[in-house]
Amino acid sequence: MKERPAGFWVKSRLCNEPAGRFKPKRNEKIESMTILRIPTPLRPYTNGKNEVNVDGANISEALIDLTIQFPNIKPHLFNEGGELRPFVNIFIGENNIKDLQGVDTPIKNGERLMLIPSIAGG
Repeated sequence: MKERPAGFWVKSRLCNEPAGRFKPKRNEKIESMTILRIPTPLRPYTNGKNEVNVDGANISEALIDLTIQFPNIKPHLFNEGGELRPFVNIFIGENNIKDLQGVDTPIKNGERLMLIPSIAGG
């Protein structure tokens, strides 16, 4: 039998079992979550996690979900007016959302996002 790819979710638990041993309960929906990669400087605010599963139809909703899961990260991503800080870059694949539709950029289940803060030096 064909194995399910890693990263499939049943309700809120990861299932890495081969399809032959994987038996979802009746009425359980299999979802592929969006994964947000967290850079090292922001990991203290995600309990050390380097990747976080987020839910949302667009970047804005995914970031809201992130800040609900990890409230301490919010001031590092958003200013006092609730706007994404200018030095915060979010990529879908190789595309910066600033070159797409900004925080309104739609995302698909299973897509990988990368959060990359700009670093200045002198």
